[in-house]
Amino acid sequence: MAQPQVHKSRRHNNPMLTHNGRPKYKAYTIKQLEEALTKVEAGKKRAKIVQELNRKLRNVCLQN
Repeated sequence: MAQPQVHKSRRHNNPMLTHNGRPKYKAYTIKQLEEALTKVEAGKKRAKIVQELNRKLRNVCLQN
């Protein structure tokens, strides 16, 4: 059976998480990325955090 429709005003997503519960690193500040980098182990998650941190730092340098 079809699910009852949800009104658009009730449909909100968490800006810090993806639909499957993973963090959206693009929404993090530089300070939050540095804190996450110290907590995470080596691997795919660490690489994603480093990549996002480099992107944000590069944008900060270009703006100055």
